[in-house]
Amino acid sequence: MRILIVDDDPMMQLGLEQVLG
Repeated sequence: MRILIVDDDPMMQLGLEQVLG
């Protein structure tokens, strides 16, 4: 889980939402 790592990147957050569903 790299949620905290990409938490600083808005663009990455969008990708996370797709992965987490």
